[in-house]
Amino acid sequence: MKCFKSIISYFVKNFWFLMLFSIIPAVFVGLLLKPFQFVEFVFDYPSLTLGGFADFFNGIIPFDWLTILLSVLGLILTASILSMLLGKMEKHFRIGKNSFSLRDTGFNNNFASVLLATFCIAVCYFIIALLGAVLIMLFNFIFASSAMVLSVMLSYVVVFLAYFLLSAVTLHFGVVASDMMIMGSTFATAMSNTSQAIHKNTFQNWLVGFIPFALAILLTLLGSWLGVVWLTNILSMLIILPYYSVFVMIVLFDHYGLTRYDTRSYYSLK
Repeated sequence: MKCFKSIISYFVKNFWFLMLFSIIPAVFVGLLLKPFQFVEFVFDYPSLTLGGFADFFNGIIPFDWLTILLSVLGLILTASILSMLLGKMEKHFRIGKNSFSLRDTGFNNNFASVLLATFCIAVCYFIIALLGAVLIMLFNFIFASSAMVLSVMLSYVVVFLAYFLLSAVTLHFGVVASDMMIMGSTFATAMSNTSQAIHKNTFQNWLVGFIPFALAILLTLLGSWLGVVWLTNILSMLIILPYYSVFVMIVLFDHYGLTRYDTRSYYSLK
């Protein structure tokens, strides 16, 4: 788990720097978009009265004009902040120096790539949620009247599978965005390069990528039980956003064999 150790090492050493860039999108998304409502829905599932597919789907992803508007704003805000964070991290990896300054973030060069990747992740999440709603509705139809416990257990399996798929998608498009930013690749070329980069250690990368999502699921279950989901949503996003920013940058630098100067003690003292 060398990659995981590298992520945690960078996370700990640069904690406040990562939090500075992550706090605004984490609060916005965590408070207003309910990114883990899928988990909340399954937690409340035994006590819900559900009819047709709309009840299942809207329980997982609220689909109304306000949510759509907030989602668009959240998408733009998150892409804007992450494009600056990734730009600062690239500079840190390349020269070994870091600062809280918002200058030289490479925002103009990075924003389009990060926005495209973020949009792709959002679309994939919508599709995953759609399939998840279908499966849970099917389990409800088959088992709810005679084996409610089995229906609930299968629903939790769907939740973990859904977020495992989302973690794999997030990793893939995160590396795509980084490849487009740093190497100047086209989207198609970056997709190909990313597949090669991830498939060097596919299972390990997927496992490492799922860790923050698994933690987010557990936090959301705890938040649902205590009635503080708004807080656990924010905490979960404060873990996922910086974690994946570090993760995709490490994967890309390892794939191309680029030297990381942030890990050298001489540069760290500068």
